[in-house]
Amino acid sequence: MAERLAQLRRDGAPAILIDGPDANDTRRLEVAYLSQTEPDEFLFRISETGAGRAESALQQALGLTAREAEVLVWIAHGKSNRDISDILGISPRTVNKHLEQVFVKLGVENRASAAAVAVRVMAG
Repeated sequence: MAERLAQLRRDGAPAILIDGPDANDTRRLEVAYLSQTEPDEFLFRISETGAGRAESALQQALGLTAREAEVLVWIAHGKSNRDISDILGISPRTVNKHLEQVFVKLGVENRASAAAVAVRVMAG
C-alpha cells in the first residue's frame, strides 16, 4: 500500500480504489493525494465511493428532500448543527430549518427521536 501511495504522489494520478476485504464487503474506498504539508507528511482524502446510499434510503422511506436526508444522516451520527453546517457548507440556521422540516415529516419532536428513526431505516 505504501508504494501505491508513493506512486499516487509522484504521478499525480487521480485516485486509488480499494475494494473491501472480501466479496461480501461492497465498500470501496477512494484515496486521492491532496498536498504535502511537511517534508515527510502528506495529506490524502479518503472517501467511500457509492456514498449517498443512506441518504437515498432516507429519502425514499421517509419522503425527505436530498438536503433533509443529508442533515438527518449526520444527526444519526451524533453531529451538532454547527458540525453539520461545516460539513455541508451551509449555515447552522439553515441546518436548523431543515431539521424542523424533518421533525414534521417524521412526526417526532426532537433530534434523538429523529436519529432513532434514521438508524432503523439505514440498518434495514
